[in-house]
Amino acid sequence: MKRIFASLAGVVMATAAVAQNPAPIPIADFMRVPEADSAQLSPGGDYIAVSRMVNDNKNAVGVTELANNKVTATVAFGERDSVGAYDWVGSRLVVSIAQAFGRLDQALLTGEIYGVDANGKNAKYLFGYRGAGTTGTKIQVGPQMEQASAFMIAPLRGDPGHALIDVRPWADSGDTLDETAGRLDRMNVATGKRQVIDKPGLYSLQTATDDFGKQMLALGFDRPGALHLLARRGEGQWTSVALPDVKGGRVSLAGVTRDGSAGYFTVVAGGGSQCLYQYTFAGGAVTQLTCGNYQSVVMSRADNKPIALTYEEGLPRTEYLLPDHPEAKRLKAISGAFAGQRVTLVNTSDDGTKALLRVDSDRNPGVFYLVDDTNRSLRPVVPQRRWIDPRLMQPMTPVSIKAGDGAELPAYLTARDGLKTRKAPLVVLPHGGPHLRDYWEWNREVQLLASRGYAVLQVNFRGSAGYGYDFEAAGYGGWGTRMQQDIADATRWAIAQGIADPARVCIYGASFGGYSAVMSVAREPDLYRCAAAYAGVYDLDPQAGDSDIAKSRYSSAEFAESLGDKAGRREQSPVTHVGKIKAALLIAHGTHDKRVPFSQAKRLRSALDQAKKPYEWVEYAGEEHGFFKTENEIDFYTKLLAFLDKHIGPGAGGKG
Repeated sequence: MKRIFASLAGVVMATAAVAQNPAPIPIADFMRVPEADSAQLSPGGDYIAVSRMVNDNKNAVGVTELANNKVTATVAFGERDSVGAYDWVGSRLVVSIAQAFGRLDQALLTGEIYGVDANGKNAKYLFGYRGAGTTGTKIQVGPQMEQASAFMIAPLRGDPGHALIDVRPWADSGDTLDETAGRLDRMNVATGKRQVIDKPGLYSLQTATDDFGKQMLALGFDRPGALHLLARRGEGQWTSVALPDVKGGRVSLAGVTRDGSAGYFTVVAGGGSQCLYQYTFAGGAVTQLTCGNYQSVVMSRADNKPIALTYEEGLPRTEYLLPDHPEAKRLKAISGAFAGQRVTLVNTSDDGTKALLRVDSDRNPGVFYLVDDTNRSLRPVVPQRRWIDPRLMQPMTPVSIKAGDGAELPAYLTARDGLKTRKAPLVVLPHGGPHLRDYWEWNREVQLLASRGYAVLQVNFRGSAGYGYDFEAAGYGGWGTRMQQDIADATRWAIAQGIADPARVCIYGASFGGYSAVMSVAREPDLYRCAAAYAGVYDLDPQAGDSDIAKSRYSSAEFAESLGDKAGRREQSPVTHVGKIKAALLIAHGTHDKRVPFSQAKRLRSALDQAKKPYEWVEYAGEEHGFFKTENEIDFYTKLLAFLDKHIGPGAGGKG
């Protein structure tokens, strides 16, 4: 395992001239797993922990000593276990164990916690249902099993060697994890010994704390489903914090200052914008600080105050709330040195002299940089995909498209000549979710398609996240109507601008994007020449009951709100409208998908057969919601490119 992480030491940036007619970049280069998915600088600033995907879509984490680039520790689990999350607690790395189910799904935390020293010593299974016994990183059942799940909240920096965790005992009734009220424990990350701190009595618990686990904010639901924000001062009782007008239950915690003087939370307000509030523990005052469609709140390491807001409305930008804060000044100065790229503060050392940053763009897949104020240096330490040459990637241009009803739709066009592109074959690429969004960033699917000469259009249709509650809620219940109309309006925009050849337009997507691909060609049979779908939803009513989302009380409620009422689901299901389809179809699905069961693809196949509609069919045995095996992924994209080339590639415009 150390050999996997040894390649992270040292970075060679490409400087050679690019060939005038370079050979096509192999599909495998786009599909290769990154050398780093994420990274964290240790509190002492002397180690860096880096996670990356290893065998069969599982994550491992490695620790490197920065002084000598020596790999000192690795954590990787057997069978289906994976590194789900990790946190530094002093000089010890604390890992939350997860199980992976495919690249389109986030790994599911198992509720187990594991720890290891930065030098690789004293590895220990700290919490979980499989007990305390371990051999290296192989989990063995031990004598002290606990029927509960635990999740890291935060290191207690004022209480060295300890962390605050959220413990959720398993219910005899078979309740799912997010239906179990959380308990707050103080855990020794070397021994696993714990002390109960408090029981807020809330479900789907979020908690933020000061350095000592004294001043806390807790956010969650009571059993009837009402949302509550609670505050705790020292050893006192939890008190309710009055929330302002909240839309859709959208409240999240940003943090509590290290000294416990204040806490911060965000609320999606009545107008649909997101507002940042401050709660003062002394007196309980709630103060609105700012509102806007920001993407995230940047908290300082030194005092855990909000210093900036990031926006992703088109090109990324940063608004500084505390421009004179030392960490804000540093971030602003470094951002200026990387003009045209996104600079993200990952974390800093406890003394503030070192910081880890990530720099990326539409053509740069990302590089982690270390800032060292002691010698005024800035150096790359971990490239995410060193084999990708940014100069060979195509630019992504943010655009605003007017929908048929006058609404503005944010979108991105990726093409060599940007908005000057003319009569190109176009691939419309709707995102999954559906309540996610596309960003201005390097995207392996987008760049693969662009490398083969296709213009790629991504539209954040109504229902997408990131543009305020009202924009997202406009898509509720409109999977097959409002969302698909926005996608069609964006496609017609690209044609009207002369960017796309109207005879060479295809739509492709995965998960909800796969649903959109098939629903779009049913709604607009003359607009698209072909459609390709992977892991798509095709019959909404069975999906509402069969998906693993249905097993979660709160997630299933959100899913039902998104899908709309039962009466409308049949009408908005692609299987209902296959008779209208004229476009060529490519349908692919994993047989072990739990998020969108394989039965969804079989329902579509049955409907197509009954309507005597032709299609290409690919099933991947054992794959779930996204690919585990790289060879299957390469096979799918090879088939996808061949399908596109056949129907909208060079010379395909005149094909019937």
